[in-house]
Amino acid sequence: MKAYGSPGNIGRILLEVKGDFLPSLLENKLNSQIAKEIYQLRYRYRWLREGSYWVNEQHGGSCNLARHVIKQEKLLDHLPLSEFDLQKSKLYKLYWISHKDKQYIMLAWHHLLFDARGAEHFIKFLAGVIDEIDPAECFPTFQKIAVKDAMLGARDFKAYLMREKGLPIDTLIRTPMANPPVIRYKTILFSETDTQAIHEHASSLIRLMKSPFYLACCATVVRSIMEKRKIDFTSLLMPVPQDQRKRGSIKPLVGNSISYLFFRLKKEEFDSLEATVKNLSAQMMEQVKIKLPAKYAGMMHVFKRTPLSFYNYLTKGPTKGKFASFFFSDTGLSTVDKVDDNHIDILDMIHLPPPNTFPGLTIVFSQFLKRIKITVCHTEDTLTTEEFDYFQDKIKELLIGNF
Repeated sequence: MKAYGSPGNIGRILLEVKGDFLPSLLENKLNSQIAKEIYQLRYRYRWLREGSYWVNEQHGGSCNLARHVIKQEKLLDHLPLSEFDLQKSKLYKLYWISHKDKQYIMLAWHHLLFDARGAEHFIKFLAGVIDEIDPAECFPTFQKIAVKDAMLGARDFKAYLMREKGLPIDTLIRTPMANPPVIRYKTILFSETDTQAIHEHASSLIRLMKSPFYLACCATVVRSIMEKRKIDFTSLLMPVPQDQRKRGSIKPLVGNSISYLFFRLKKEEFDSLEATVKNLSAQMMEQVKIKLPAKYAGMMHVFKRTPLSFYNYLTKGPTKGKFASFFFSDTGLSTVDKVDDNHIDILDMIHLPPPNTFPGLTIVFSQFLKRIKITVCHTEDTLTTEEFDYFQDKIKELLIGNF
């Protein structure tokens, strides 16, 4: 794996806070032992037998709260974005941002340090929602996988993913792309009433998890935009991250703890929203049954010991560089919503996905204070302003339905 990250590997969470919050509250937390230990982490690459691992450079100091004033009209398009060097630089940064008459805190991190859930838990600590983090929960001992089992898992995962390798992976991105691509962030916020209606609609189509319902709605809108453009549509491939922690556990905080399920929808499988939800649900159950997330973990275990070029060969070679039609994630109900007088009051929260330039479209569902929010990251080569307006209207229509 290569040492230098890129903006495509950077996660960010933006919090709107009360205007009278005291930066000293954050600075005290940043100087705590656990925040320093995380700040001083570096990643070491060891190929073949040992594999890569984390080390702590105890002379790394503590994170400083960086002050930013954004004068442009669109806040989300002008937030600071930095690259991280896994081996040399600090792997997270914290920003205090002023925009118009509002105040924000933003955590930015390399995606190998935290996943979204780990970052939320760290944010809760920094904001004072929780008083401390147990180091044993922060730095767990990861389960070791035998090399043979990892190799077999990687083989089975590749066979599953590429079982229809002759089928195109269609995207909305236009070619040739602008250089550099112009990336936009937009949010769609639902009221509490609409959120309740969405939950009722989802429950009428699928019993347990709502993610297949959300994904079906997104895929239906993307397919509709393709039809409006007269794109010769064949199929969509959508990787969806899955939390690999045990239910009820926050472990591990440090380290990306997600695997993926991979969903494919062909042109003829869009008969109705109900049929699409059932199709995705069946695919999810099949992948769980054959233990695809564990096979993915085996593949990633192999990649700890190999160059990045081998990863690209396995995952992108057979599909000519395409890995997804669009990226989708459901972060679920946020736990960063406790309000009292002993910590920073958080008024709003936005998960900002990495600004991937290909396939140029990432859709994130989240829920904060009883309201669903959709964050859309796209390039101008993927969606025009008019197409985003259509996306917004259509996704609302599909999500709420007649409820």
